[in-house]
Amino acid sequence: MNRVLKGIILLLAGYVTALMFLFPAEFLHQGQAAVDLCLNIVIPSLFPFFIFCGLFLSLGGARLLSRILSPVMRPIFNLPGAAALAYVLGIISGYPVGAVCASDLYSRGECTKNEAERMLAFCNNSGPLFVVGSVGAGMLGSPSAGRILYITHIAAAFLTGLIFRFYKSGGEYTHRALPPASGTARGAAAAIGESVTNAIANILKVCAFVLLFSTFTAALPNFKGSPFVHALLEITGGINKIAATDMNACLKLSIISAFLAFSGVSVLCQVSSVISSAGLSLKPYVIGKFIQGVTAFFLTAVLFSVFPPDTAEVFAQNVTPFAGLPVYKQLLYSIAAAIGWSIISVALLMLAAFVIECINWLRNRK
Repeated sequence: MNRVLKGIILLLAGYVTALMFLFPAEFLHQGQAAVDLCLNIVIPSLFPFFIFCGLFLSLGGARLLSRILSPVMRPIFNLPGAAALAYVLGIISGYPVGAVCASDLYSRGECTKNEAERMLAFCNNSGPLFVVGSVGAGMLGSPSAGRILYITHIAAAFLTGLIFRFYKSGGEYTHRALPPASGTARGAAAAIGESVTNAIANILKVCAFVLLFSTFTAALPNFKGSPFVHALLEITGGINKIAATDMNACLKLSIISAFLAFSGVSVLCQVSSVISSAGLSLKPYVIGKFIQGVTAFFLTAVLFSVFPPDTAEVFAQNVTPFAGLPVYKQLLYSIAAAIGWSIISVALLMLAAFVIECINWLRNRK
């Protein structure tokens, strides 16, 4: 099987290389678009979260979360409280911050290998600025559609986490913990330097895969199903093409929701690159994304049917794009969104834990 996969990759590489010689202008245009995407969206939206995640863990924040949120995370996801960091960052930032955080938690001894692989299945998600802003307002022309997509996106991730609480729940072992960071100024300075270095390495990997798959999608033949193949490989350009197709609004939104949840082969390669050094398996991630994609499809179809917005409003609003706002408003909106979603996420986790505790209490009374 491995030899067959290597052969397919070599054939595809030869095919793309030949097309690059035949149609250099098209590939140059795609490469320039990918570089613009990295400079204007990927690096500003992900790089600060990479630094924050590493810095938070280096300074012992994971142990604080474990003490506070273990009573919440254990009954819901069968995970330590520190996993709340991966969960919250995964739903307010974007791919692949959740996977980076899960890998760092395991490498620092804050969770077991099985627990880290459970996190991969549902903590690595698309951020609200991309779903509501880029996909909803930008590609579909409607923030309302973006909000429907984001609600179902997070709901599908939550349900996937509930399913994966049973994944390898027995036979846990504790990974060797690294020495805790010093609280001195020198220790804090070292933690900042280490976090920035790791963040640079991770963001370079992410941008490299964005450029690689953007170039590869330029070699796709143009046929009726090409938007779906494109979305399977790389969601940004693929979803943009699906949004431009002429199909039923509910079906279009449900398909886009499924691809957002699955994340695509490009994100899968990004996740593989950041977890390989920790020795984590990619299998739970692939299974989790498949479950999340199917769940998101049906949740979106149901939500669209129960609360059907006007079709003309959903796909024809004229809105001011996020990039068109003044810089200070972009900064304020980003900070407010991150803080707001963090508070809401933790509150929902605590509410879910309270409901589970009430159910268990009622069962014990019987």
